[in-house]
Amino acid sequence: MTTDDARPAPAPATGGPKPGPPEASLPALPLLAGASLPALVIGGGWALVGTLLERPAAVLVGLGGGAAVAVAGALSILLLAPWKRRSLGVLPFLWLAASGGRFVLTIAGGLLLYSSPALERTDHPTDLWFAILLAYVAVLFTETRVYAAAMRNATAPARGTGTA
Repeated sequence: MTTDDARPAPAPATGGPKPGPPEASLPALPLLAGASLPALVIGGGWALVGTLLERPAAVLVGLGGGAAVAVAGALSILLLAPWKRRSLGVLPFLWLAASGGRFVLTIAGGLLLYSSPALERTDHPTDLWFAILLAYVAVLFTETRVYAAAMRNATAPARGTGTA
């Protein structure tokens, strides 16, 4: 008896390549809108209130804070490249990385605005951070809802159509 006889027989071929993990892409335009429009709305609202209260510095703070969060959100979504098809197991981690990038970009934009000469004359420098925080939270809620709906739709065929 040789060593070749002791080996088990190879498994029969299944007739094709193994299917990979399920893939999906995310809706780019809704994610981009969810990551930037709420910040612009909050910034515009802050500027409107500043105008009504006759505080010109508040107008700059509102517009600057909203724009900083909107630009950071748009850049993070563009870096995520949601239009590319990716494994459903990878998408949550990429979205989490994009959210972390948005946070870092927002802080960097806020620091640039905080140290800008145009805002040196403000009576309340913390207004900028409150405007940024409010815009960031609005973006976080909106973008999360868009992402969750996209993932729910992507996994619907895998879950089945029956409801309990």
